Amino acid sequence: MLTIVIRIFLYSLILSISAGFVFLDSTQLQSAEDSYTEMAQEAMLFLIAIIGWFYSRKTDQYKTFILFLVAFSSVFFIREFNNYLSDNFFKGAWQVGVLIILIPSIIYFYKKRVLLKSDVLALKETAPFGIIMLGGILLIVFSRIYGNKHIWMNFMGDNYLRMIKEVSEESIELMAYTVIFIGFIELLFLSKRIQNKS
Repeated sequence: MLTIVIRIFLYSLILSISAGFVFLDSTQLQSAEDSYTEMAQEAMLFLIAIIGWFYSRKTDQYKTFILFLVAFSSVFFIREFNNYLSDNFFKGAWQVGVLIILIPSIIYFYKKRVLLKSDVLALKETAPFGIIMLGGILLIVFSRIYGNKHIWMNFMGDNYLRMIKEVSEESIELMAYTVIFIGFIELLFLSKRIQNKS
């Protein structure tokens, strides 16, 4: 029972810190693309990629799925810098960066498809997998629909402000990344527990 209470407290704390970045943006009047919210998203993606990469080198437990999350996070990390890369290098520079990671990843996971499938089947009934999938769906499905400009134009009418739409959408994305991060940490603990029993 104590571990459940601790988990609820820690999840609440992590999500509260994420919400705190949105609050900071509201007081600093940052733009959506140059905000604490964006920096928090980038930090979480970076941490998943780096921690996952180093952890995968020390374990065989769910290694392929962990590396899948590393690749996923790396692609989205580069995507978060789309404006910076386009403004400072060339239009579409972020797409080149994504392809540099995506193409080798597709080849790697095609070769490791049996191991990846095995990891997914082993994890499909676990809490970490469910949390990660929920975060992914929030990020890829819900936030895209939620951020549709027509929804916000309908709400605000003639008072439509693009920045309000963007800040709100970025906040949902931050929540999704936070959920994925929580699931990722839970996955590492699960992997460690199983490895210690072996």
